[in-house]
Amino acid sequence: MVSIDQIWRSIRREADSAVARDPVFGAALFSSILDHPDFAHALAHQIGARLGQTHADRARFAQLARDAFASSPDLIDAASRDLQSIAVHDPATTTLLQPLLNFKGYVALQVWRISNWLWREGRLTRAVA
Repeated sequence: MVSIDQIWRSIRREADSAVARDPVFGAALFSSILDHPDFAHALAHQIGARLGQTHADRARFAQLARDAFASSPDLIDAASRDLQSIAVHDPATTTLLQPLLNFKGYVALQVWRISNWLWREGRLTRAVA
C-alpha cells in the first residue's frame, strides 16, 4: 500500500491526463478532482454529490464528510486502502480515478464508515440521517 499523498498525486495525474485527452469530459474533472487540495476533500465532494439532492444538501454532506475525515484520519486511511484494493483486485480497473468517480459501492462504503464513526461519537441523529 502506498501513502495517501502518493494516491492523491496519482489521481491528479490521471485527471490531468484525461483533461488533456478530452477537454469536454475533462471539464467535469475540475469540480470532482482538480479543484480539491487533497484526497479527503475530493472524496468528501463525491460523497456530497452522491447523497445530496440539492446544492445545499450536497454541500452539507460534503462538509460532514470533511469534518469526519479531519477528526478521524483513520477514515481517510481506510478509504485509501479500499481504493488501492479495488485497483489491485479488479482486473477491469486500470486507474484509481475510475472507482473514485464511478463505483457507487466504493462511495457507499465510505459513507457507511462515516455513519459508523458518527454513531460511535454519540452523534446518533446525524449517523442515521
